Amino acid sequence: MRDLVAQAPSSAQQLLKQLHRYNSTSYSSLSLSSAGREGQDWAAERALLSSKDRPVSSGTFSFFGERDPQLPAEVLIALRGPEPAAPFHPRPPQIPLTAVTGQQLSEATAAAAVTFLAQAATVLLACVRQPPALLKDGGIGTRELTRFTKASGCTPAAVRLILECAHAAGLLAHDGQRQILATTAYDAWTAREPAGQYAQLALAWCTMRFTPTRTTPIATRYGADRDAPDGPTPALASRVECDGCLATRIALLDSAAALDPQQALDTTDDLLGAFADLLAWHRPRARFCACTERYSYFGERDRDHEKAALAPLVREAELLGVLVEGALSPLAPALRHHHAEPALQEAELAACAQQVLPPPAETARFQTGPDVTAIVDGVCSARLAALLDQLADRAVRHPASLWHITAASLRRALDAGHTTDELLDTLRGIAGTTVLPEQLTDLVRDTADAHGRVRLTTPASLLHSADTALIAEIAASRRLAPLSLRVLAPTVLTSPLPGDSVLTALRHAGYTPVHEQDDGAIRLERPAPDRHPLLPAPRTAEPAPDAPDLAHLAEVLLSPATDQTVPRLSPTEQVLARDAQHLDPPALRRLAHAIDNALQTAITYTPGKGQPLTHTIHSLELDPPYLYAWTDDDDEVSTFHLSGIRDVDAEALA
Repeated sequence: MRDLVAQAPSSAQQLLKQLHRYNSTSYSSLSLSSAGREGQDWAAERALLSSKDRPVSSGTFSFFGERDPQLPAEVLIALRGPEPAAPFHPRPPQIPLTAVTGQQLSEATAAAAVTFLAQAATVLLACVRQPPALLKDGGIGTRELTRFTKASGCTPAAVRLILECAHAAGLLAHDGQRQILATTAYDAWTAREPAGQYAQLALAWCTMRFTPTRTTPIATRYGADRDAPDGPTPALASRVECDGCLATRIALLDSAAALDPQQALDTTDDLLGAFADLLAWHRPRARFCACTERYSYFGERDRDHEKAALAPLVREAELLGVLVEGALSPLAPALRHHHAEPALQEAELAACAQQVLPPPAETARFQTGPDVTAIVDGVCSARLAALLDQLADRAVRHPASLWHITAASLRRALDAGHTTDELLDTLRGIAGTTVLPEQLTDLVRDTADAHGRVRLTTPASLLHSADTALIAEIAASRRLAPLSLRVLAPTVLTSPLPGDSVLTALRHAGYTPVHEQDDGAIRLERPAPDRHPLLPAPRTAEPAPDAPDLAHLAEVLLSPATDQTVPRLSPTEQVLARDAQHLDPPALRRLAHAIDNALQTAITYTPGKGQPLTHTIHSLELDPPYLYAWTDDDDEVSTFHLSGIRDVDAEALA
């Protein structure tokens, strides 16, 4: 027990030291003011503090409403040191254990981490290629999640976990309208080595104040939640942050760390029940999150309820490779240092992941058949992945990394300015050999020979080529009839449509035209990725920001030339923009101003399919996707769904 107290936060050590100094088991108001709530919660979760009912009112008919924390006598005796004390023989629960070696844990951890990284790259790539559309009430619905599941070959739980981790890490962000876009941090993440990629996502999961894969609420101490939405909870939806979720996640890892180094829970038995018993023994007062805790008047454990609450946490830890073979993996110690600085913790976790993960692959093997496929076994290095992304189309990355090399993918590389010899040299470097498969070499040369045989020049959308047969074939093609092509000469065609439309139609028809500049040189095509510059919008309302300096903003707006940027959306506006779809930007700003500055305002609200009504509201509290406020009509708090707010008129109050 003294070792446990030695590892306690400073606030908890101060509290216990003060109680021990006065040789008292009572919890005074002086201790509360000096120790703080954090130290009290830490000690109470580990049963170092107990509670005693204290009567609220004096007299014969007193009732017990408040609980007075006390220091148990056993804890006080243990903190005294080597003094005579009463015997204490703990009886730990009988948990089925099995022997496990360090090599088994390392291999299982490496396999789980490699699989998670492969799945994360696939899901995020699918999200970048086709950004998911959000539901009217916010979040990614079942249809989009099913699309990601089919495109990546991952389980629905893995897709949800990856999206939530990427959003929390800043790789995905809400665009303020109806989509989730990749941010500039996503490009930086793809350029990192696999160990750094894993550390960034795993650390985001460890610090979440909710459980990503819990899709439906379970019964609480008050019974079923009647206001809970029907069906599973959308991904990336607004959720109320819960400290209990974070505390239970940390308690699960700390309890599993108490096992002997060469022992693990028997995975063939009731694994969730074993984790519940382990958590109840080492952290008897640990809180579950508010949506899963259940109260017992008789002080008895509800083991089935604890298993249901722990199931998503254990599943997420297994997907990340934090729990393997019923024990903590070598990656878990770095995650358990939750009191450290985030940058230092990420660096420590990346160093652990680098030791566990296999060395990144620097070469690929080519497989020929109906098409040419580049296969990378294990973890792909950032350099190799960047080269293959330039020359090929990435496919499902589990259990191996796959890239399909096609004529279209090689055409993109040729459009970017690469030559035939450069492509072949790059492919030889990727293969690590001087001899490439004949099918791959022929594909590169045939694509390069066809590339640029037809050229388009502006502004008249002229197509010209030295191959008269090719010009005649294009002019007679029925698939290109919408272009209204007209033959000006045996080597020249013209179209009234814009040049980009003509190029797209020709490429869809199987041709490989290029865009020619005015000087006759080929225009290189290097499209910039569509990235969102903002960080993810907060899940819940943040504290109101400081009031802006209106004079400074006016000066910036009226200045004809300035390098300063004006903030476009405040944090509250970003939250409102996701759910209040019917509000234009001025109304959105008026509502955010009223929320941040605790002002009274008037809103036009449409309840479901009813008629629009005007309400004068004050004492606003934002909890997306809901807005709680007092109205002049009712003497109670009213709930407004943000999607039902049609207008905000602050002038109506005057």
